[in-house]
Amino acid sequence: MRTTFTPPETPSEIREELAPRLRWTITRLARRLRQEAGTDLGPSQVAALATIERHGPLSPSELADAERIKRVAERIVTARKGGNDVVAVVSDAAVTFMGDLVEEGAPPAFEDAYPLEWPITLDTLIAGAPDGPVVPGHGAVVDWDFVREQRDLLARVAHAGRTGAWHDVGLPDEYARIARERCLLQLGPR
Repeated sequence: MRTTFTPPETPSEIREELAPRLRWTITRLARRLRQEAGTDLGPSQVAALATIERHGPLSPSELADAERIKRVAERIVTARKGGNDVVAVVSDAAVTFMGDLVEEGAPPAFEDAYPLEWPITLDTLIAGAPDGPVVPGHGAVVDWDFVREQRDLLARVAHAGRTGAWHDVGLPDEYARIARERCLLQLGPR
């Protein structure tokens, strides 16, 4: 038995050392999902829980195979539009799901937004963006040029929020009013 951790190097070492750790983590996740079953679990979470109950501990790839779905790589957006934004990238298809970070068909909604941070978030995502379609939280599928245009609009909003120059931001009055209020909340008392 090893007393110090040495990263595994061969496929057999990976299977022998990391697989049990991963299975233990998945088992803990299943336990936690069971404990929270009385809360607002979505249909896909309930299905995943049932599959784990049926098959026992599974790795994320094994769970995806058992559910007959393609595993999606996700990353949590730290600088944000709102409080819980997640971006999912399907690498094989080069499709990015942006949630409410991008909205098509209407101006961006600011009710739960952090308008001073929102354009920074989009800058980060644009810098690492794969080529391919973007699925917004609302509206039709868009491309990265659309995302850049929306980022430019949000940068104007953030600038107006910092300077107070709201006269030509490019938003309908009601949206601008809400954006202004959210900017003031972010800036705090002056």
